[in-house]
Amino acid sequence: MLENKNLVSFREMCPEVGGTRYSTHGLYPYPAKLIPHIPYYFLSQIRRKSSDSKVLDPFCGTGTVMVEALHNGWNSVGIEINPVTALVAKVKTTTLSIAELEKTYNFLKESCKVEKDKDCALPSFENLGFWFTKRTIIELAKINECIQTIDNDAIRDFFKVTFASIIKDASRADSKIYVPVLPKKGLRKRKPNPWTLFRSNAEANIRSMQEFSGSARAKNFTNPSKRTAGNKP
Repeated sequence: MLENKNLVSFREMCPEVGGTRYSTHGLYPYPAKLIPHIPYYFLSQIRRKSSDSKVLDPFCGTGTVMVEALHNGWNSVGIEINPVTALVAKVKTTTLSIAELEKTYNFLKESCKVEKDKDCALPSFENLGFWFTKRTIIELAKINECIQTIDNDAIRDFFKVTFASIIKDASRADSKIYVPVLPKKGLRKRKPNPWTLFRSNAEANIRSMQEFSGSARAKNFTNPSKRTAGNKP
């Protein structure tokens, strides 16, 4: 019976953990994510047998356990079948040069200005026009097109994840509910500008990466690929 069980609050047990969005934990919104306090607690209690000891997360999702492993000096390996969350986990566990991120971000800002009045290839899939206005579709396509021109794979992935994080907020869907549904009062009359959303998220994500890169302590990093993740140098 639930009332007879002792309840444990990992948030209270680990007050030193900087919330659920510190470091790279907040790069991408995802439902029912494991709070970082849980892996932090157990990783801080385990004694490594050797410097080569690794943490395995066979269902790593967006990489919460892996990020905490790196913060606690562990190398880690993650496995994830969802290509979107595998990409997010890869980005969240890859240290990047903040100077290069900022340089690329400035490049994207200038590129988007140049592309503003140019035609671009538009995506085509079922119900696209139901969820997005024509103007939003065009603006999102132009941002995505600019991101695809980035040469550095790891930095391009960083901005791809940032781009993915704004899609729902740019749509007609109710941003307060995870499943895609229209607001109860019908279509949103005013939607945020995609570039404004991207700029805000990119700047926040760069700050998050700076925090992560400055405190991750594992010697080798495990970067998830499409289906697997691992801290290989």
